[in-house]
Amino acid sequence: MTAKHKIPDHVASSVVRDVDIYNIPGGDTDPFLAWQAIKNSSPEMFYTPHYGGYWVVNSAELYHRVLTDTEHFTSRKAVLVPDMPEGTPDFPPLMVDAPEHRAFRHPYNLALSPKKVQVFGEQARSVIIGCIDAIIDKGECEFMADVALQVPIAVVMSLLGLPFEDRERLIPLVDAVTHGDNPEARGGAAMAIFAYCDEWVTKREQEPGDDLISRFIKIKVGDRPATHMEATASVTILLLGGLDSVSHTMAFFMKFLAENSDHRQQLIDDPALIPYAVDELLRRYSIVSTARMALKNIEIGGITMRAGDKVIVEMCMNSMDEEAWPDAMAVKFDRCPKNIPSFGEGPHKCVGMNLARNELRALLEEWLKRIPNFTITPGKSVATMTGQNIGIHELPLSWNAA
Repeated sequence: MTAKHKIPDHVASSVVRDVDIYNIPGGDTDPFLAWQAIKNSSPEMFYTPHYGGYWVVNSAELYHRVLTDTEHFTSRKAVLVPDMPEGTPDFPPLMVDAPEHRAFRHPYNLALSPKKVQVFGEQARSVIIGCIDAIIDKGECEFMADVALQVPIAVVMSLLGLPFEDRERLIPLVDAVTHGDNPEARGGAAMAIFAYCDEWVTKREQEPGDDLISRFIKIKVGDRPATHMEATASVTILLLGGLDSVSHTMAFFMKFLAENSDHRQQLIDDPALIPYAVDELLRRYSIVSTARMALKNIEIGGITMRAGDKVIVEMCMNSMDEEAWPDAMAVKFDRCPKNIPSFGEGPHKCVGMNLARNELRALLEEWLKRIPNFTITPGKSVATMTGQNIGIHELPLSWNAA
């Protein structure tokens, strides 16, 4: 259990909840039910004394307000819980505000145009087919290691022009940053990724190419060029975001389909439903979170937040909100959700959302075509986790290889 922060004078005891996002009771078996229990027993905005103390958003309405109100909330120095160690650089575009944010986001918009998203989506499809070829005759797999961790990293490494063989070095570091509760260990892992990216930014400065790293180097922030550190930080945040969130979302999709044969059969019988299923499963299994810091005092959700207060936005607290999503815990492929919670809102809405949807659609299409009937491997269990992002440690799947 982490050390608890002294409750500030402006925080009423009635809105305090003892919630450690890295150690939620039940989070190792079903993180969403674990968060739902907290949601149902907490006010619309509550305060936890862990990791320096911060507020937690507990409704779809406040999710929207916090993420879109750039007058009162900043992303700078605030997107991670716990905070990174002192001296850690900001990581653009995630940890910068307008107008600089637009400059750092522009290369993503160019690199992830609809035409290029289609190309990267087909690359993901090829990797998925290769993964299935490698396991189909075995009749079982550990989905995280054999598939989920192989697909997004191939796309991100291609996007950045990095050697695919470096993935084994990067995957455990990314996991330590997004799922570790020790600030020093998280900081060390982040700096190791930063050092790796620094090497490649230096190489591209000397020999530019047509990859995204070379575009980061050419960024203009107002009337000045981006610094070497800013370009390196931009590469680092893409590795962190692109590798972790898609792989764990893939795993939750597959866990759901393994445990719900009726839904799986719907997609087998009518593959045209798969794009709708992707959006609905993204809503139901919103695994990411982000945080903001209050720039000035604000009355919100029945509480007074003071300048300097931190607030975390767990996307699943939106996806489980019955006012926004009636029968929220049920998966309905005809729901056709708009503004999917997984991708956020406001200026920092996920720039890679269309690429992620393409990767997820390719997974369901290719897997259900080749392995239509599968289950959680009998006698084995699924190991899940809470944290900055919700995730799955291991997902054992099995099927009739014949």
